[in-house]
Amino acid sequence: MHSGELVGLYGRNGSGKSTLAMLCSGLLLPTSGRVNVGELDTASRDPEIQRRVGVLFQNPDQQIVGVTVEEDLAFGLENLGVPRETMKLRICEISRKLGLEGYLERSTADLSGGMRQKLALGAVMVMEPEFLLLDEPTSQLDPWARQEFWEILEKMRSELGLGILVVSPQTDDLSPLERALVIHQTRIVFDGSCPDLWSRPELSEWGIQVPEEVRLEKLLSKSNAAEYPLKKKGHYLILN
Repeated sequence: MHSGELVGLYGRNGSGKSTLAMLCSGLLLPTSGRVNVGELDTASRDPEIQRRVGVLFQNPDQQIVGVTVEEDLAFGLENLGVPRETMKLRICEISRKLGLEGYLERSTADLSGGMRQKLALGAVMVMEPEFLLLDEPTSQLDPWARQEFWEILEKMRSELGLGILVVSPQTDDLSPLERALVIHQTRIVFDGSCPDLWSRPELSEWGIQVPEEVRLEKLLSKSNAAEYPLKKKGHYLILN
């Protein structure tokens, strides 16, 4: 995976998706072979690896450790010994980008699910990682919070050049993907573009569902259809 790239990792439950992501982040070490983050071998346990690779889990409660929003955003920076003034600047910047600036003194226990996931993302992004691993990050969010989360993520990727790997059994909310990987029975069986993936006959065997918008487009393309441009993201609504 390269800087600025958005990659999806798909597969059945138990296929090894999360394990592969944890290996890439250095949270798990390989029993054979090597995993490198840039020039660093994860077996070295170099703390620079955890700075370069941020991880966001599906349940934000697994990552939130501060009593207040500001304390949680400061936790990782304090562990790294970041100077106080630098810490304040980073917290101010990331809270503004995530819409958390008015919540810094709020108890983390009082936040909604969507706000808690934003906070968990902020606690990762304040460390200024080069790569971000997301393990089913929207599985506990409602449709509105999910859409907002992806819009924030896309904006950060554009501004910061983040390389992002999304681990998910779902495909419907990942339309911006530039590359897809499929893991089946602990092996990578596909590495290519999403349009190529949706046309593969092995999808059902791999446990992958084609996104709803792709299924609809294929269905209506077989009939005489007119295309009407939508205002959002240049997508098209196809109607008979």
